[in-house]
Parts: sequence; structure tokens; C-alpha cells
Amino acid sequence: MNSLDPIRICFCDIDGTLLPFQGKDLSGTVRLAGDLIASGIDFVLCTGRGIGTIPKPLYGIKGLRYAVTGNGAMVWDLKKDIILRERRIDPKLAKAVIRSGRSFGIAPAGYQHGIAYLDTFCPEPRAEDNFAMKMWLKNARRSDLLKQVEKRGPLDKILLFDNDPEKRNAFRALIQEMPYGSALNYAESGVNALEITADGATKGEAALWLAEYLGCSKANILCAGDNDNDITMLKIACISVVPRTGTKEAKAQATVLVPPPSEDGVENYLRELMNGPSDLPFVVDRNPVN
Repeated sequence: MNSLDPIRICFCDIDGTLLPFQGKDLSGTVRLAGDLIASGIDFVLCTGRGIGTIPKPLYGIKGLRYAVTGNGAMVWDLKKDIILRERRIDPKLAKAVIRSGRSFGIAPAGYQHGIAYLDTFCPEPRAEDNFAMKMWLKNARRSDLLKQVEKRGPLDKILLFDNDPEKRNAFRALIQEMPYGSALNYAESGVNALEITADGATKGEAALWLAEYLGCSKANILCAGDNDNDITMLKIACISVVPRTGTKEAKAQATVLVPPPSEDGVENYLRELMNGPSDLPFVVDRNPVN
């Protein structure tokens, strides 16, 4: 018996949780996740990324079966290569948000069928020293998003990029006041983006759905995340693990605070628990780190 009993499923964010925004070698992460799966715990990537932009090393996790992408828009069975659950943005809503973003001068982007697209209408956002943003821009395809929606239908998720948080907040307030605003979910992410998803598409709702699909309850769930788009899943977990570099709002939901991903905080904590019995305190530290 280990200290993860009765945990049966672990939902884990990628950027800012497993992978620091400066990047790192993920080989240790891959081994740890494989060990968790071998011990009988489902390890599930729960990310704002689309399925097509998940870092390739993570596909090497032995036994990896499930993933939640697009902030909960999609729940994937990777072994069967099928979508188990989807909550996508209706084309009319998607086009309204894209037009508003263009008018506001904030760069729209989106995921469609797991592939990242950056609207050609606005200038490319600045990546600066953000590794996740650089990788996103490297993988994204350039497209007229309005034509993309008209041609291929709903979007998994919309992103509005701008490095100015006040501008993103102003745009969020504008969209929320629109007639369709209440039919959407909003969250901030570590790539300087406002992320918009359809009703029912949050990490928490998707994670809870998959847990129940696999016969688990909240008492069996561990979640790890660092940002505002992780809050809904941190709330539904029995154990919520957050790096000390996470946002203030995410850390407020933590039962455990750990070192940052550059120091393998989440992996080391999970490894300690898996190898239990562990003397780690349930609450490590709630003091914010600047």
C-alpha cells in the first residue's frame, strides 16, 4: 500500500506544472507517469493545448490512455484514437468572438480538431522569453479564422493573445456583456492569452466526467495545475497539487504546494507518495513565492 491510496486517477496540466515556461527535459516526467500507470493509477494529461500540440515526449509515456485537451473541450481515448466527450464552440459564437477580437486589436487564435491556428488578420503575438508561447507559435498554422470556421465548423477553443493583462481583461468584460457571453467559459493561461471555451468545456467538468466514466469518485482524484484555467479541476480533486510559482488563485485551491516545475516539484511529490508511506505534510506551504 502507498500514500496515494485511494487515488485512482491523476489529472495533470502540462505548461507551468510539468513543463516550465523556460522548457526542460521531460524524460523524468515520462518515467514517473509510466510508473504511476504501472502502479494502477490512470495518469491523464489535462491541458489547454490541442491534441496536435502536446509535446512529443509525453506521447512516450508507457500505458498513457487518456487526455483532456482544449481546457476540457475534448476527452480522448488515445489507444482507440477516438473522442469520448466533446464540447465545442458553435460556429456562430466562434465567428462573433473572432470579429470582436479583430476589432479590439487583440490577436485571435483557436484550436480546431486539435490543430492550432493563428488568425492572419492580426499581427503575430510576441513570444519574448516564454517557451510555451514560442512552441505554440512554431506549431500553429496561419489561417483566416473566419474562413476556417465557415469551412470546417466549430472550434475546440479560442485564444485571444495580448501581453497586456489589462487589455485582455477589458476584452473579456466586453465579450461577457454580449448577448452570447453567458454561453462561454473564460480563463487566463500562462501564454498571455484569454482562453474561451463552450459551455461545459472546463478542465473540471471534463475531468469529473472521465473519472466517473472510469468508475471513480472525487475521493479517487488527484489534480495538479498552476494557472487559472486549472482552477475548476483543482476544485474537484481530493488532493490538489500546485507549484509555488502558480497563480494566487490556483494556489488558493491547493491542498499541497510544491517546488516549481524547473525543480520537478509535482513529479517528486507524486514519486514520494507512490513510494510511501510518506512523511510529507498534506499542506506543504501556502506562502506565495515572488
